[in-house]
Amino acid sequence: MRKRLRPKARVTAGQQILQVTSLFPQMQHSRSNGVHVWIGTLQPAEDSVRYTIRIDWRPQKPPKVFVVDPALVHNAPHRYNDDSLCLYDHRERPWRPTDLIARTIIPWTAEWLSWYEFCLETREWMGPEASHKGPKEPE
Repeated sequence: MRKRLRPKARVTAGQQILQVTSLFPQMQHSRSNGVHVWIGTLQPAEDSVRYTIRIDWRPQKPPKVFVVDPALVHNAPHRYNDDSLCLYDHRERPWRPTDLIARTIIPWTAEWLSWYEFCLETREWMGPEASHKGPKEPE
């Protein structure tokens, strides 16, 4: 008889804060109106621009990531209507409340920024992508 695996427990806000600040000490945390916000820099490669990003997270909702500085080009691809980054196909592998932001969202953001820089050079998005038609963005 196979042993049944228990689903992973939801990650608490305290665990998220501890993991992000431990793995990415440049990310400063604050909280306002139930929204956890991290602001800090990411540099996807040694020769890359240093980006200031903001992560907004309401517990039990997918985090949203914004590039604060430098401003992205006006028609930068793979962003939602609110200018948050489209980091993953939410229909194929959604972000879950059992996921750590430090192990998913931040590395995915660094990867997105790498592909963005490559897109600026080639004028074509060469990174992974999903159709933006169909179900709306995750809330």
